Amino acid sequence: MNKLFLPTLLAVVAAAPFARGQGADEEVAAQEIAKLGGTVVRGVPQFADRKDAFRNVGNPALAPVTAVTFGPKTGNAELASAVKFLAAFKGLESVSFVNAAVTDPGLAPLATLPTVVALTVGPGKLTGTGVAAFADGGKLVSLTVTGTSLTRDGFQAVGKVKSLTTLVLRN
Repeated sequence: MNKLFLPTLLAVVAAAPFARGQGADEEVAAQEIAKLGGTVVRGVPQFADRKDAFRNVGNPALAPVTAVTFGPKTGNAELASAVKFLAAFKGLESVSFVNAAVTDPGLAPLATLPTVVALTVGPGKLTGTGVAAFADGGKLVSLTVTGTSLTRDGFQAVGKVKSLTTLVLRN
């Protein structure tokens, strides 16, 4: 065997993202999100730095997690548990709830995630007041609400999110 083979192999393995812990944390988080009823999406960021995604274009498994979608199994308790795992996704921009049982108080922990800039909800049990948690952070730029009953207080809460540039309301 070539004397250079083993040191070269070790150098390549040490340089891999999973060896540095970067991908390993995301993989563990993705598995935990799946247990809580969520699905992760890897791809090119829509709102932030795209360099990592293009750098890893040859290996989609290394592309950053940019979105997470939660379905009917997700309620406030599951979302509260999921937030600590969502924080592991450094490129996470979008969180969606499709037919989820998340209510307004359940949205508040999402406002603590520094990279989430897009939120899609519905149909669901939201009045809109939960969006108020995003008013102080100034990072939510896109909100899509489908099939929920926004109340007057909910619309006022949405109006306080000054960073919001896109608002889509669907019945």
